[in-house]
Parts: sequence; structure tokens; C-alpha cells
Amino acid sequence: DAELGRYLERARALGFSTITLETNAVQMAKAGVSERLRDAGLTDVFVSLHSGDEATSDAITRAPGTFARTVKGVQNLLAAGVPVGLNCVMTREGLDELPGLPDFIHQAFGEHPKLTGLMLSLPTDPFDRSLIPAIIPDPVRLRALLRPVIDRAFALGIQVKAIDGPCGPPLCAFGADRRITTLAPTPGE
Repeated sequence: DAELGRYLERARALGFSTITLETNAVQMAKAGVSERLRDAGLTDVFVSLHSGDEATSDAITRAPGTFARTVKGVQNLLAAGVPVGLNCVMTREGLDELPGLPDFIHQAFGEHPKLTGLMLSLPTDPFDRSLIPAIIPDPVRLRALLRPVIDRAFALGIQVKAIDGPCGPPLCAFGADRRITTLAPTPGE
């Protein structure tokens, strides 16, 4: 939205001290956009990054060519000093590449102090129900992959956050890992 900067300035004028933008960061790949939004009052950004593999990411988003711009946008935001949290929606299409995501994040963004963490979430039901077979991950396969992904992220200094929230997988899918949650699965069947 060409008026985003004005909206941010207005929110600040109204007294909002925290303004989070949820985005794919494609527009932030353009020179100067991250700085303008920061200066207008943007305090942090939540960026969708569904895979560390370009072809897989573009297939998941159904927006060819956006992966590279998302990565560049995140890099620009971090360089502008804007805190960035990443969100990977774990889809059936992306499961093969999920194990490589922590390494990709580490390679692309390093241990940048403004990179606030990674959220691993499940997809919601799509408007186009015919997409369900491609979107909803197999729970057995997800469980086999998820714990090693979390372990790798922590080993690389990437905080895994909010996985125990309403958008996250069931607690049993990641063993109710105490590094992430204090919740426990319901005992029994």
C-alpha cells in the first residue's frame, strides 16, 4: 500500500508504541523502503518464509520469483535495524526442504541481533479445498522431521518461538520440547 508510511505515522501520532507488520517483505527488497518504514514508526516485522529453497518457496506461495525478493527484504530490514521474526508454515509441499531451513536462515541472515526468531506453524484450511492434499502435512512425517529441525535451529542460535500457540503443531509433534513450551500433551489416548 503506497500509504503504509502515512498509516504508520498516524498510528505513532495516536500513541501506538509498537507497530508490527506481517508481510512477505517483497516490497522491502527495494532500496530505501525498509528505512522509510522504520522512520515512519515501524517497530518490528513478521515475515513469511516457508522454505529455504527458492523453487519450493515459490511453489508454496504460488508466487514465482518472490523468494529472492523476500530474502533481500529481510536482509534490508535487518540492515535498517528493524527486528524481524520469521514464520514458516509447514506444508506437505515444503516438508522435504524443512530440515534445511535453519541452515538457510543462518547462511542468509547470520546471527543478526535483530533476527528475533523462527515460528513454525501449520496451515489453515485454504479457500480452495482442492489444495488440501498439497498443503496439510502428513502428521507422522511432520513429527519425524520437526524435532531435528528445532534442534538444528537452537544449535545455530535461532530461537524457535510460539510453536505451542494456536497456529503451531500439536505438542506431541515436537515432544513438548521444554526449550519452547511449558505445556504438556494430554496424557492417555
